[in-house]
Amino acid sequence: MSRRNHRNFRPLKKNDPPIVLKDNSFQFVSKGTTKKKKDNNKNRILDKKKTTILKNLSTDLISTYYECNKEFMYRTKMNPKRFITVNHKPRKNQGFDNSGYELILKVDDILVGRKNKFRVLDGLGSGTYGQVVKCQNLNDKSQFVAIKVIKNHQAYFNQALLEINILQTVRIFFFFSFFSCFENLK
Repeated sequence: MSRRNHRNFRPLKKNDPPIVLKDNSFQFVSKGTTKKKKDNNKNRILDKKKTTILKNLSTDLISTYYECNKEFMYRTKMNPKRFITVNHKPRKNQGFDNSGYELILKVDDILVGRKNKFRVLDGLGSGTYGQVVKCQNLNDKSQFVAIKVIKNHQAYFNQALLEINILQTVRIFFFFSFFSCFENLK
């Protein structure tokens, strides 16, 4: 089945009625104009109508398609997924990793942690140990985090565990030094 038939898209034919765009932004009112300025205002109104129609056709494309064909339905699941991983050809780990043992990530993938789920929004960078992605916490939609995804290799895994231990130590040290500052103020 072709992609057009799958989305129930029917192109316009000669006998179809014209499409009427519902838009209230065509009104242009100018107070205190003279006769000379009225001609300029008519030209401005025509120019504004042209630009707003083009703007609405591009920004409200989905509603325009719906006006053309009432059976048209837009589904975000059908959007093509943009790959974040540079080399996204599946090679290792049953097709989940590329040839460099990096997890193949796409926009809107879901990463599941112990307590939270995260939606991948964009890539922030990549390096020797893996890649860093910008994610949205699905439990708290207003929280955005950066998640470091380590390559599927034993040496990188051990290095990541060492990095986690260092970060936990720094966090504990910062926590105690923060409260000791308040005790000295008393």
